[in-house]
Amino acid sequence: MTTLTTRLSQATEPTREMLWEAWQGVMMQDLGGGDENSQRSLYSHQCRYLALLDAEAWASAVEMLVPEGWEWALYGPTDGFRAQAQLETSAMRAKPDFEPVSAFGEHIALALAIACLKARGLS
Repeated sequence: MTTLTTRLSQATEPTREMLWEAWQGVMMQDLGGGDENSQRSLYSHQCRYLALLDAEAWASAVEMLVPEGWEWALYGPTDGFRAQAQLETSAMRAKPDFEPVSAFGEHIALALAIACLKARGLS
């Protein structure tokens, strides 16, 4: 079976279905179970994410998947180069062998979704 990160990296354009699947994996890891406040927060995040997907604001939606406390940078795509997303924390930058979590895709939203899944250990 093909993983979500593989499908995202092979896609030429983001789709609502793929990005919704990414949200489900991330949010269920972050907010799954829990008390009533966690469930309200999950519902609120879900409504906002779906509204952004419905508006085809792909990158804005995927920004919600960036782990809390992480910084991100987006590059491209430009003339023959795929889009790239990099995620990192200040603790990561303090290490001498620092390597950000990096991913490539045909679209900024795809690259960022892959990097978010990788940063969370969901790839």
